[in-house]
Amino acid sequence: MSPLILVVDDDEPVREYARLVLEAAGYQVATAWSGEHALKYLVMGRPDLLLVDVSMPGMSGLELIARVRLRTRFKDIPVLVFSASGLGVDIQAAIRAGAGGYLLKPFAAEELTAKVAAVLAASDPGHWADPAGG
Repeated sequence: MSPLILVVDDDEPVREYARLVLEAAGYQVATAWSGEHALKYLVMGRPDLLLVDVSMPGMSGLELIARVRLRTRFKDIPVLVFSASGLGVDIQAAIRAGAGGYLLKPFAAEELTAKVAAVLAASDPGHWADPAGG
């Protein structure tokens, strides 16, 4: 079974672009429009990776990661952060919060799929193969 990725972003076009790219690459994808919505999703299921925007109204992506890391059942879910900010301090904050990678917006489809594959592989070497078979 291919990995399930939960894409969390308040920007619908970005969320949909990520969904389409990841599904085309062979991943299963669920989406959430806020940190709060993502937490509700987690009650129902456990994704294999979180793709989280940093800047969202209400709960920020970093706060979402912190809340996920507090829950034993979810603390080991790999996280890839994406943001329009390429500032070193923001990247460091994401890594400190528990992100396994950082993707700068706007991003190309190939960059997204490569980062997702890398974060999944780093979280469990040998377990995750490229869902497209490559």
